[in-house]
Amino acid sequence: MCHTCETEYQGNYCPRCGQSAKIGRYSFKTAFLSFLDVWGLGNRGMFRTIRDLLLRPGYMIRDYIKGMQMAYFPPFKMFFLLATLSLLVTNGLNIKGQRSADKAETEVAVSENARENTENQDSGQGIWEDETVKIIEKVISAVERFSSWSPALYALSWLVLLSGFLYMFFRYCPDIPDLRYSEFFVAIIYTANMYTILSIVLDFFCLHKLRVIALIFMLIPLRQLSGYSWKRMLLYAMMAILDVISIFVLAMVAIVLVIGMIYKNYFDNYDFKGVVATFAITLLITLGLYLFTRWITRTNKLRFEINQGSLRNVMKTISGRLPKRKGKVPPTPSEM
Repeated sequence: MCHTCETEYQGNYCPRCGQSAKIGRYSFKTAFLSFLDVWGLGNRGMFRTIRDLLLRPGYMIRDYIKGMQMAYFPPFKMFFLLATLSLLVTNGLNIKGQRSADKAETEVAVSENARENTENQDSGQGIWEDETVKIIEKVISAVERFSSWSPALYALSWLVLLSGFLYMFFRYCPDIPDLRYSEFFVAIIYTANMYTILSIVLDFFCLHKLRVIALIFMLIPLRQLSGYSWKRMLLYAMMAILDVISIFVLAMVAIVLVIGMIYKNYFDNYDFKGVVATFAITLLITLGLYLFTRWITRTNKLRFEINQGSLRNVMKTISGRLPKRKGKVPPTPSEM
């Protein structure tokens, strides 16, 4: 009998709740196995997932999307576990025992000293006294505090934004033409997990400058998953990154504009016209990138419909709707 749902059964696992029949009294061995299971070491799925992410990432993601899920470690659980391990490595768990935060704080202190020297030299011109620059610095510092408070959530928010634009390019990819956004987001999470694994290895050996290699490797799973050529893959990746950057800059300028409009009476040197002009230019660039992205999406959809041989869907894609016939439609021979 199952101790959880009190279902009578025969076998190794309960058919109703899935609890193992071998569960007995709690012991130190059970606690140790539970600890290993939290870190993904209690089953073979973690090691197989890491191996396939390094050797065949795109094909592994495709297998997971198609239903081969019990063989691999869950993507979101792996994402937060790797984020925790990365935090430990960057805080001294490496061969040199060096904290990356200390190095970053030193670089920030040097940049602040250089900025103070520049302010002292240009105090007569009032360059750093502009209230617009101060608002921008406060907004950037708020983003930095959020990234330091919760690096995992900060990275996840960027992945959500990036995946939205990437999905517009990969929605009608050759290998998975009916790809859903939820499936593509899982692929992006696995791709981020692969980057985190490579970053952890590089940070453990204090090879921080080689993280660019890990960024380049992120293109491999997307190419294997989609079936695009390398040229098309690079174009779509660059377009998605430009879309994200334009949205981020537009949001930053909008925040500065709103703050300046609300607290305009408290600022003496607030450049309202300059901020409005910057917002208008950024908005035009963002709209241009979005329209170009939509055009590529419609082109990929048209190519997909042609490959599927659906003339009706092709006409809908081109014209938006089918032309209506005028007059009475003659009956077919089967209807006569």
